[in-house]
Amino acid sequence: MYIEEKVDALCTSPTGCAFLMVVEENEVPVGSAADPSVAVHVAAVAVNAIDQWKSHHEHIVAMALAQGPRLRNLARAILARPETAWWFAPIDLEAQWRILRPDSNVGPEGLVAPASPPTNWELYAQKPATTSYSSTVVGDTCSILAAMEHLAGDFRPVPPIGRLRLRASSQARVFEVDGPQAWRQLATRYPSHNEQGLIVPDWGLFAEEWDAVHLTLGGLLTAEQVRIGIAERTELQGWAAEQTAWVRWCFEEVDRLPDLANPPPSPVPLDPPIGLQIPDPSSPGAWFLALNP
Repeated sequence: MYIEEKVDALCTSPTGCAFLMVVEENEVPVGSAADPSVAVHVAAVAVNAIDQWKSHHEHIVAMALAQGPRLRNLARAILARPETAWWFAPIDLEAQWRILRPDSNVGPEGLVAPASPPTNWELYAQKPATTSYSSTVVGDTCSILAAMEHLAGDFRPVPPIGRLRLRASSQARVFEVDGPQAWRQLATRYPSHNEQGLIVPDWGLFAEEWDAVHLTLGGLLTAEQVRIGIAERTELQGWAAEQTAWVRWCFEEVDRLPDLANPPPSPVPLDPPIGLQIPDPSSPGAWFLALNP
């Protein structure tokens, strides 16, 4: 995508708008916001702010999208930085971490390729039920750890947090999701439908041609909760972080790293965007202000 296409995608995505609001309200310098080791933390705060399970979620989304037009200059300044090339780049096969639950099976015997038709959970979650997740190393962390740090998503293993360093085969077939159109292409190429009426991937069909799907950071920011289509809609939901879902064991090296007591903190202080917080309904005029941002 060209910069203006990326600006459009970021400023018409609720997660992208929330990301820009976090940058603005915390006065994060443009260069820092573009840096992957900071951007994964900003993204995690944004994902938490726009979480689909929050009360008044639809209103929060509307509030975020309403800020998009005025945030275009900030988006353009960030996306013009060379560091943001990583946001949309293909997976780095030699720089993957897997974050472990205490009961995780870490060998190839624990990874079973999904089958068709999708399970109810796969239709709901839009993820393979039997998979291994990895995330790209940036600085001293990765996007999955940043999501844990800022309570984005629901993956929160009890400390100590285990880590594996993975090097995947150069022959691994990885489908890249770098925006909402790529997600739509994946879902409509291997289609099934869930109870919301969304076209979602049939991971059994997907696994016949691919070994993994990689959601880039840029894909997370521009595709999460973005609907495309009317009668045949797609909408990525609930992925929470830059990550790769492996449906087949493709790793040539697996090394255990020292456990972590906690996820590494953000290099810069970050608070949730005030502009997306619903005021206390007991305060005078709160609902008028919330419904008229």
